[in-house]
Amino acid sequence: MNGAKRLHRKIPGWWVFTKGTWFVFFLREITSLFVAYFAILFVFYIRAVADGPGSYQAFVAWLRRPGTTAFHCLVFVAVCWHTVTWFLAAPKAVRPRVAGKAVPPSAVLAGHYALWLVVSAALWWVLS
Repeated sequence: MNGAKRLHRKIPGWWVFTKGTWFVFFLREITSLFVAYFAILFVFYIRAVADGPGSYQAFVAWLRRPGTTAFHCLVFVAVCWHTVTWFLAAPKAVRPRVAGKAVPPSAVLAGHYALWLVVSAALWWVLS
């Protein structure tokens, strides 16, 4: 490198805990694993339904086990955290324009929450 020195900063393994915003970002990224778990669980649910009543009953019995229920409470909290932090990041990443004017960040955020509410209500209605 023609005698030039390269600057290499050593980053400690706990760097994510040194700043609050980094830690929140880290949590959102880690909670994406819970989102993936939930998607895989849903595929297994569909498979159990497709395989017939016996398979479905066994799947539901597994879901009702105390350890499974406790873990899924953790999954629910993690997925909600992921969703809320994703929605808070959306107005910074998405700046749609309507009639040449940028939509305000609050409108982007409200749109995300409104769609979440509509989809949740539709699922509640279909599954009830």
